[in-house]
Amino acid sequence: STPAVSPQVGSHRDISHESLSLFRLLEPQIEILVLGTGDRVERLHPATLKQMRECGIAVEVQDT
Repeated sequence: STPAVSPQVGSHRDISHESLSLFRLLEPQIEILVLGTGDRVERLHPATLKQMRECGIAVEVQDT
């Protein structure tokens, strides 16, 4: 069965404010989110990064 709250992300292009909503719900709140994007570092949409910063969550994007 699928969890009630699931990020459902297939690639870095699918990462959005909505797909990261699970991380904003966690208690205690996380301070940093490290995302692996595969063979090379991929950029997230600037609006998504801004929204996460506004929620107090720093996002670090790395290759895996």
